[in-house]
Amino acid sequence: MNRNEKGQFMPKGEMSVYDATLLAYNSQPPIFHGVTFVIDVRLILNRPMCPDGTIFRELRFLEADGLIKYTVLNSELSIYKKEPLKAEA
Repeated sequence: MNRNEKGQFMPKGEMSVYDATLLAYNSQPPIFHGVTFVIDVRLILNRPMCPDGTIFRELRFLEADGLIKYTVLNSELSIYKKEPLKAEA
């Protein structure tokens, strides 16, 4: 839990995990590591304990919604590559 100098709990951010995942994805280089991606989402959310499974689930939802496209280059090392979105004809 995040606490301020007085020991009081700090509120979670106003942004949803879905929106923070999209923001973090858009800030990543063309090839990125899952570990650094998860850290970026947690920083945006101000939620250091947000489960990585939740973040990756939202990443899959973003792809299913057509907002992003990516491929997994190496699942053991968690390396992802951004792909261009196909323009609708």
